[in-house]
Amino acid sequence: MSRRSPETDTEEMTRLLTRSRALGAELDTMMSRGEYKAMGPKLDERERVLAQVATLKGHQKENDHNAWRNKLAGGAPIVEYQSAERGADGQRFGGEDGRALDRYLRTGEIDRGALTVNEGHVEIPEHMIMQVAQDPYGGYAVRPTLAQKALVDAQAQGALRSAGAPERICDGDSYEEVIVTGDTAEWAPEIPDGTENTNPSVKLWMAQIHKVRDLQFMTEQQREDQHVDLTEAVIFNSVDQARRMEDTGLVNGSGIGLEPLGMLNASDLVTPIDIDGTTANTVSNTAANLGSAPKLVTLMGQLPSRFHDGACWMMAGATFAAIRSLIDAEGRPYFPETFTGQVLAGHPVILNDAVPVGGTNGNKVVIFGNFARGFRIVRKPAGIAIRILNERFSDRDLIGIRMIYRVGGGAILPQAFRVGAV
Repeated sequence: MSRRSPETDTEEMTRLLTRSRALGAELDTMMSRGEYKAMGPKLDERERVLAQVATLKGHQKENDHNAWRNKLAGGAPIVEYQSAERGADGQRFGGEDGRALDRYLRTGEIDRGALTVNEGHVEIPEHMIMQVAQDPYGGYAVRPTLAQKALVDAQAQGALRSAGAPERICDGDSYEEVIVTGDTAEWAPEIPDGTENTNPSVKLWMAQIHKVRDLQFMTEQQREDQHVDLTEAVIFNSVDQARRMEDTGLVNGSGIGLEPLGMLNASDLVTPIDIDGTTANTVSNTAANLGSAPKLVTLMGQLPSRFHDGACWMMAGATFAAIRSLIDAEGRPYFPETFTGQVLAGHPVILNDAVPVGGTNGNKVVIFGNFARGFRIVRKPAGIAIRILNERFSDRDLIGIRMIYRVGGGAILPQAFRVGAV
């Protein structure tokens, strides 16, 4: 096979880098719009483009077998490597990944003789591939594309994100946003009469960033004997933990210690509306006493009309089941639409077990509001950082998989929500 000319490589590199930047811009736009489920194909395409870029860079390097062996022996920078488990046609990763491997080869405990070179590419097992986007020093970690897909998976499944809560990125330990509250417009005379409303309407909303940590373990034997990718399975379990912590903390967090203050416990929450039923402290009714049913309709009507377009309900599954059980005076379902879909009074229902259930006096069991306009989720730009700890627990024959996720948020416009309590 004839070698590609440097000119051809340069033109192809320019094309690929342009496509990579375009895909990056599309992903940023989709992220800002909350279109998480649609991001997967774009991430896959960008990974393929970056792999082609890495391959072209390899054409510009000294790739013969002896040169690579000399570099490994002497500790010179390794620019590119390939996963042995992907085979001869597998994707090749370079750039920061290569520099991370180089650092580990210089300082870590690894049998360099066990590494092989195929067509100028260092081959290492898939589980040893490193990434430095979130964790630049030490240990093995997953590829950046897997970490990004894990973040997208968490965003696509989270209750708050399903409700439309937008995300903001914050570099520091807290996030600030200017908001304008209240109804400030008024009818005024043609000639100014000094009766303008001078009450301040501009406020500064702030959210603190909190750290979520998850550490899970598998044995060395489990990884060696695995017939499926156990590491990836554990990682996505950690991601699910992060998603649930986000939904729990930002909705019903106590604000005590390291836990964020959830919207249901915030001091500026609109006064809860009583939806107590015929059985004390529950959502319930009978044919003779409609109990909670008309109260839910009243709650919905108290939300300002400007927030109804895009509004949804949020509650625990047990509460939704109780609402399905409500009946009218004839014994028929009061909300029949709940039996044909996850809908209540024409608005979608988002299930979130972080919302309390009935049984205790004063529990806030139902939220109705516009999360897209009234809520913010704030996270660090690194997203979810995942690190595989091969050595730290080796004396117990264990491999640790640590997940770190930094997130905060809350209700930026409390008037965009109404809450029902029993």
